[in-house]
Amino acid sequence: MQEGLDGIETAKRIREFNEKVEIIFMTALIEYARYGYEVNARRYLMKCLSYDEFKANLNPCIDLLLNKKDVYVILNTKQETNRIFVDDILYIETDNRDILIHTVKTDYRYNMSMKQIEKILNQERFYRCHTSYIVNLTKIDMIENNMITIGKQSIPVSKYRIKELKVKLAGLLGMAF
Repeated sequence: MQEGLDGIETAKRIREFNEKVEIIFMTALIEYARYGYEVNARRYLMKCLSYDEFKANLNPCIDLLLNKKDVYVILNTKQETNRIFVDDILYIETDNRDILIHTVKTDYRYNMSMKQIEKILNQERFYRCHTSYIVNLTKIDMIENNMITIGKQSIPVSKYRIKELKVKLAGLLGMAF
C-alpha cells in the first residue's frame, strides 16, 4: 500500500480505473465497514475470524470470480461489428427508426427495433419503462415520481409501468444481496 493511503482510499483509487474489480476488506474495526459501501466492496471481514469462518466467507467470492464471465452482446451494422458489455449499458432509447445504446464510455446507433433489442438482452436486468426507453436496473440512481435518474440523465417512466418497475427493481436488489 502507498504511504499515507488507507484501504478505503486505495479502493477509491482502484475504482477510478476499474469498476469491475472485486474488493474484499479485512479489518479489526467494525466501524469502518460502512465505508465499504462507498466503493462497492464485495465483503467486509473481521480479522478476528477463525480460519473456517474466513474460508466460508472468502470461498463464495472466489467461486463467483471463477464462474463470472463478462457477458456481452455483439451487434452489427453494415460498417462495423461491436461487442458491448452488458454491464456497461446504462439505457437504450429510440431515435426515429434507430435505437441508441448509451454505455458508460460511448453511445452506439443501430437500425433495429426496441422489441429486437429486448429479445437480445437479459430480462432480469433490463426493463422497458417507456415505449421509447429500456433501462439497466442495476444502473438506476433514483426513482422520483415518474422519472428515473441514471447518472445525469432523466428518463421518463410510463405511469402504467412505474409499479412493475419498482417490483422488478426490488426483486433484483433482493437477488443481489
